[in-house]
Amino acid sequence: RGVLIQAVYRSNFVLFAVPLTESIFGQSGVALSAMMVAIIVPFFNVTAVIILEYFRGGTFDLWKLVKNVLTNPLILGALAAGLFLLLDIRLPACVEKPVSQFSALTTPLALFILGGSLQFSSLKKDLRLILPAVLTKLVLVPAAMVAVSLAVGMEPLERFVLLTVFATPTAAASFPMAQNMGGDGALAGELVVCSTAFSILTIFLWVFFLKYAGLI
Repeated sequence: RGVLIQAVYRSNFVLFAVPLTESIFGQSGVALSAMMVAIIVPFFNVTAVIILEYFRGGTFDLWKLVKNVLTNPLILGALAAGLFLLLDIRLPACVEKPVSQFSALTTPLALFILGGSLQFSSLKKDLRLILPAVLTKLVLVPAAMVAVSLAVGMEPLERFVLLTVFATPTAAASFPMAQNMGGDGALAGELVVCSTAFSILTIFLWVFFLKYAGLI
């Protein structure tokens, strides 16, 4: 359950948002999508830890859940990074540059490894879970968000950035997180691969539809 919930709401926003927005709106749209990264990524990470911890199994214990969330390495890393930012502490340039380069490599490398480790026999077995999850991730949730953007009167740029938050494929980071937190790692990997493959078509169709309807 935790893996499926994570797959439906958590997207690869960092990899897709800025280039997609820039290709449609030019440099004027980059600032908003970059600002959203600073909000969406911590939100995705924290909620993913809570969801996977909650569905790990066993009896529900609120204090144990809170303790496990607060001691999760991802949360501790985010808190440490926030402290460094507040105190304006920077890593030495000789360390910061290779760390930054390695950070840029992580998502493409994760997708490459997932593609190489995918087993079609397992994919066929999990198809009854994968199809509705991918359909919900790439079609139903984005449709709901477009409806919300129209209801609240968002501008075209704001509407498109909101779409990129939810219409982009499942985050590659959801695979190792599910593995490390007792979730179904194989299913998580299959959801990342399938949503990434199908998003090539669905993102194109979403952009085409919104352009045709004059919504972006």
